[in-house]
Amino acid sequence: MNDVTMYYEHFHDEKIPLWFVVENIDWSNSILYLTADPDNESDISYFHHDDWKVSVLLSDLLRNHSKKNYFGINLSNIELRINEHGYTTDNVKELVIRVVDIKEIMYMDRVIDKNL
Repeated sequence: MNDVTMYYEHFHDEKIPLWFVVENIDWSNSILYLTADPDNESDISYFHHDDWKVSVLLSDLLRNHSKKNYFGINLSNIELRINEHGYTTDNVKELVIRVVDIKEIMYMDRVIDKNL
């Protein structure tokens, strides 16, 4: 099972979401679908900088047409990048996604649906 945590910082008494982190990644599928509303939240001060992490690029994110507020991560693309650098998915402890990228893919979903 994938564990998902949203890391945020405080700015003027407001929570600003920064990173969406996926742990315990199931690499058996080529695409991982997640909700954009994770169950866990944590302050950025609790973010572990010493674990093996891989950044998820905007080009790795996919719209989910069948479930509202869900998005996909192309794990095949990420695995190729990992292998190109001489590592395997066994080395990766977490996937890190910028929250702004998730918002952009969700916004694209609304704009495209509106124009159809």
